[in-house]
Amino acid sequence: MFFESLDQEQTKKFFESAKNYFAEKYGEANIAYASVHLDESTPHMHLGIVPMKDGKLSSKALFGNREKLRKIQDELPKYLNKQGYHLQSGEADSKKKHLKTEEFKEKTKNTKNV
Repeated sequence: MFFESLDQEQTKKFFESAKNYFAEKYGEANIAYASVHLDESTPHMHLGIVPMKDGKLSSKALFGNREKLRKIQDELPKYLNKQGYHLQSGEADSKKKHLKTEEFKEKTKNTKNV
């Protein structure tokens, strides 16, 4: 697992790098908050971006359509890899089925018991 190879300081820098990607792309002023959660099974960050363009709220101007959001999923790992992190991207347009919450919890519980 990716985060198991990082110490606390490296994990902090990783999330700072991820936040910097969004600050460069959308502007630091448009980031309302960034909150890192280390108390769950996988460290992750919640990032709130206020989509302001020319002084007006406009999510379409910043985020566009589904394709533009997919582009972020491609760009972010590439950006982080250039920062020295070794991430693998998921498969685009994967036909993999998402698990229902109950299925995921059961699978996770069974994995922890192994």
